[in-house]
Amino acid sequence: MAEILPINIDLPPHYSGDGLKPFTIQLSDYSGITSIVMDLVNSLGVIGYRFSTLLTGENGITITDGLLTFPEIKAWDLKSSVYNYEIKSIDSTGFVRTHQIGKWAIAPNINAGSGEYIIPELPIESDHPTSSEDTFIII
Repeated sequence: MAEILPINIDLPPHYSGDGLKPFTIQLSDYSGITSIVMDLVNSLGVIGYRFSTLLTGENGITITDGLLTFPEIKAWDLKSSVYNYEIKSIDSTGFVRTHQIGKWAIAPNINAGSGEYIIPELPIESDHPTSSEDTFIII
């Protein structure tokens, strides 16, 4: 059986301190998955935030028929950076698989009192365009 490589999708930029509306990501191959983890890692290799089906509240993900639902966060105070992220699953046998990777730019709301909104440059490395919809389809 051929190895299935993760899809590379950069997520739309977000402003630090702003609320994050719930969003969903659809996995096409989800049989046997028992847990999901999505880590946001900064340029120093430090995990800045973790979503998981093993966590609750603002870190919790739910999964139903391969549809990952991420929580609403009223004010997401994540430090500004361009984070690398990955979505990994663990199945009932303990097998770990990476489904999706990409970048997620978190911009400061106002740059040092200048009144200018700054969005960090996001390198274009993906063969797949970022969706403007609330659901991302993972093949």
